[in-house]
Amino acid sequence: MSDVLLSTFVLLLALLALVVSMRLLRIFLHRRADPPSPAHKPSAAADAVGVVAAAKVQAEKIIRGADLITRRTEQDLKKTLQHQAETAARAAEERLQDMTNMLQKTVEQHLASYTKQLAKHTTAMEDELKRISEKERTRLRKEISAYQQRRVSALEQEIIDSLPGIISRAAGRSIPLVEHEKMVSEALKRASESGWNL
Repeated sequence: MSDVLLSTFVLLLALLALVVSMRLLRIFLHRRADPPSPAHKPSAAADAVGVVAAAKVQAEKIIRGADLITRRTEQDLKKTLQHQAETAARAAEERLQDMTNMLQKTVEQHLASYTKQLAKHTTAMEDELKRISEKERTRLRKEISAYQQRRVSALEQEIIDSLPGIISRAAGRSIPLVEHEKMVSEALKRASESGWNL
């Protein structure tokens, strides 16, 4: 805005110089229109030329002054704009740093929160897996125990089923203990061969 005011001021000064030059020219022309007296003629022309020259010199001084003021104003404006740009850049850098710090702090807080939640869920899952694993082991133990009981019962039944044949062979005679053990071993062997394991 000061640049506009300065330019307006320079134009006004140039206009003033032009008005002064026009008035002097009018005076000169007015004197010329009057019948010149021999004594005034050289002096009036000389005065008019001197006034015009003085007005011209004055106008050139005003224009040079206006140019100088314009250059100074441009330099001041450049300095002001550069200072404002540097200040704005520093403020933007500081704001960016503040935002970066705030964002980093927020991320760290969320990360800590998510880490805690993940740890809770992990612990809960581990506990659940232990519980499931323990249930599975208990179920398998029961199944194995039931299987063993079925096998033992089936083996006992096979032995019982084999006893009548053994007894009928032995009924006709008395069996020594060694032969009795042999028969029981054979019955166990047959049961084992048929897939019944104890």
